[in-house]
Amino acid sequence: MAEIVIKSNRLKAEILEPGTEYRRQRFDWTGIVSQIELDGKHHFLAREPEIFGQIGDGRGLSSCFEAANGFEYMAALTGEYVPRVGVGMVERNDRSPFSIFHKTDIKPAKMSYQAGENEVTFTVEPMECNGYAYLLNKTLRVSENRLETIYELKNVGEKSLVLDEFNHNYTMLDDYEINGDYEFSVPYNIKVSPQRGEFSVGYRTVRVNSFDHFFSFGVEGFEGYQRHSWTIRHRPTDISYRETLMAPAVKLFVWGCSTNFCPETYVRIRAVPGQTVSWTRIMEFFGAGENECRENRRMKEGRV
Repeated sequence: MAEIVIKSNRLKAEILEPGTEYRRQRFDWTGIVSQIELDGKHHFLAREPEIFGQIGDGRGLSSCFEAANGFEYMAALTGEYVPRVGVGMVERNDRSPFSIFHKTDIKPAKMSYQAGENEVTFTVEPMECNGYAYLLNKTLRVSENRLETIYELKNVGEKSLVLDEFNHNYTMLDDYEINGDYEFSVPYNIKVSPQRGEFSVGYRTVRVNSFDHFFSFGVEGFEGYQRHSWTIRHRPTDISYRETLMAPAVKLFVWGCSTNFCPETYVRIRAVPGQTVSWTRIMEFFGAGENECRENRRMKEGRV
């Protein structure tokens, strides 16, 4: 496995080199974090399992860009290519709708990176396709127990971009099986739309009591917030992991199975030709009791 490793005094992030282990059309090839290690003993990430014979090949922290305006995919003829941000150009090789599981020909964009001890910056060069073109820069930086990901997307094409970016967080805290011991929480009155599985829903929390093969639920209640955060905690050990999106969320969906708890927070990206749009995701990783102590300090300081 070709990996880039960045470290702080507490955190180690293992990141795949673009185009090495992962070469499919689903995820942005840059900045795929395969594992996080805290204080040399706690691990937080897992791989996506095979479900009903479908292999999505997800792992750890994997970003995905979906074109809200379709990138004219449905209008493309068989054999034509459409752009896929962070990947390159993807062939539409039949008339079926786009599928993340569909095998197809890919013309990868030119990608490079510059790595230091505690940060790495990836660049995806423009690749014109049907009037669309973009320059993507992504920086991952670690400090203390935090991993910060800064995205910059510049529209260098002739057409406007309307995208949804969402990060898959394939979570498994210290290899503890996903069950009712895991608690998902948000800082607002949560509204849950169960799709698969049985849940215990509190004022700001959700626990997965039981499920067959996998569970899933939608979340509402975040509307109007200028940034969004959620936390996953393993209640018996109090080990936890939080993501904060430093931008308004447009959708929150959660799914998982016995070896994976995966929240996906969506952000809407709009860029006219010549415009650069940036946003940030902050991941914080906590050992036993650390998250609670930090929240108490934040409340005393009036930051919550």
